Amino acid sequence: MKRNFFYGVFYTGIMLMLFSCKKDKNENLTYYDLSFNPSVLTDRIPAGVKQSVNPYAKIVYEDIIGMLDWREFSDQLTLPAEAVKIGEDAERIIFLWNYNTNSLLLAINLVFSKEGSEYQWEEKIQYGDGTANEYLVARESNDKKSGSLDYNVFWFCGLDQLTKPCDVLLKHYEWVFKDDGSVFYLSAGIDPSSVPAQSIEYRLILNPDGTGSTSAIAGLISYTASWDNQGNGVYTLYDGDYTEMHEWTAGE
Repeated sequence: MKRNFFYGVFYTGIMLMLFSCKKDKNENLTYYDLSFNPSVLTDRIPAGVKQSVNPYAKIVYEDIIGMLDWREFSDQLTLPAEAVKIGEDAERIIFLWNYNTNSLLLAINLVFSKEGSEYQWEEKIQYGDGTANEYLVARESNDKKSGSLDYNVFWFCGLDQLTKPCDVLLKHYEWVFKDDGSVFYLSAGIDPSSVPAQSIEYRLILNPDGTGSTSAIAGLISYTASWDNQGNGVYTLYDGDYTEMHEWTAGE
């Protein structure tokens, strides 16, 4: 009797495990839009930086606003109501929709997937029968504390189906919400308007008490800046071997 009971419990356990594994394997993803919005980080910057008329404080704040500006592609970070699901399994969901720029009718392809503890959004743009160009790839951790986004500045290249696609030129973003309440944000890319083309990188740290710091580097020229919770700050410029420092006071 005990032996039969043991085998009964054993096989029941095995069947439950197999059923559970099969259920997990067949369970499809649930789509959601990227949760990170860089514009909300401006709420952490003290008024002494935002409202200062000091020329160096203005440089710092304008650069921060620039590195947090996703308007060029933010409208593609929300799945539109007209998006059609054309494929789905346990690993990915594929959507397709049209986007009218008033001069072009583009087909947008979005693949939403999950790898390990990270979700990914990959969008491509196609015009007519032309080649599908990479548009953006975003990643976000399962706990939504970190992520990255790569945006193809030259997504419009090669839209003419008689022209070969241009090389991809990516603008890269990263963010991390740390356990101490601070936020790290990075924006990096190549300025195609400069001759020769030059890489530019911005880094930003915002602390929960209102203090913060930022830095920018473009070739041999760079600067660092930091401020207290009132917005009093210091700006330091580095140009090769040359260094100059400027301070500003909140309210000036």
